Amino acid sequence: KKIELEDEMRSKYKVIGGLTIKKAILAFSRAMISRYTSKYVDMRNPDLRVYISIKNGKIGYIIKTRTVFLEIRVTKQERNVKIRASKCQCCFGKRCSRCNWTGKEDDGSLEAFLLFRLPKILGGNVKIRWTVKDFENSIIEGLGRPIYIALKDIRKMLSAPLLVPRHPVKGFLVTLSRTIGKTEMKNIFIQNTKVFLKSDRPIDKHLKHLQRNFKNYSLKIIDAPHKVRIRKVFDLKVKKIGKSRYIMFIEHETGINLYKFILGPDTRKSRMSAYITDILDSAHLEIENIDVVNVREKDNYY
Repeated sequence: KKIELEDEMRSKYKVIGGLTIKKAILAFSRAMISRYTSKYVDMRNPDLRVYISIKNGKIGYIIKTRTVFLEIRVTKQERNVKIRASKCQCCFGKRCSRCNWTGKEDDGSLEAFLLFRLPKILGGNVKIRWTVKDFENSIIEGLGRPIYIALKDIRKMLSAPLLVPRHPVKGFLVTLSRTIGKTEMKNIFIQNTKVFLKSDRPIDKHLKHLQRNFKNYSLKIIDAPHKVRIRKVFDLKVKKIGKSRYIMFIEHETGINLYKFILGPDTRKSRMSAYITDILDSAHLEIENIDVVNVREKDNYY
């Protein structure tokens, strides 16, 4: 009531400037917090925001924290464990109260752990940003694949990276967990991939041509008439391991649909400037497994 009365008087008499009750309370609160925490209160980029409501003589408050961004790297040692969670069986991915508005099922996958278990450990909300396309039956080696996690309204801001379990679920290992700035998140990485192939006919005579053709090759990906992406294939090698069975090693930028690149065009709208099958004299290939050997930041390539 005092604040409302002050506002009415300032409006009535056109009082401009000076110290208002609201500013005085804010300055007093800021001074108290600084004294008790020995920290400077930054009003422009605060770690905490406290929303206070006064109604019927009762004071209520909500505390919200600054969003913290984590980068974690995860390796995968077993083929049969899931990376992505299935759609919620109740809402079929549309989000409902049963799936805690995630649209996902708590099915024991890595994504389910990040969406359902990690928020309870950190005491807040989690949003995932995937960086590399998933190969569910793959093995992920090296430093692991990067995953970015936005943590909202968490109670354990400083210790968040240390609280990410080293073994979140069966078959996965967290090799890195660190706090990063939003500008540090990358969109493109360099990936070394190992592909196990089966062919309906021998392709040995095409292997050298295949390797020469895709050495430092700029692959054009046409997603729409006016949407074109360029992804670099740095190296491609093929080794025969049995009768009509081969291993292909590819070093490439992420963002390439390897199934389409290797097997040839499909019915989807996106197209590529070249395919592996273009050089193999119409041989029919079958992908048995795709393993991720290593993923590293693009800036660290050279």
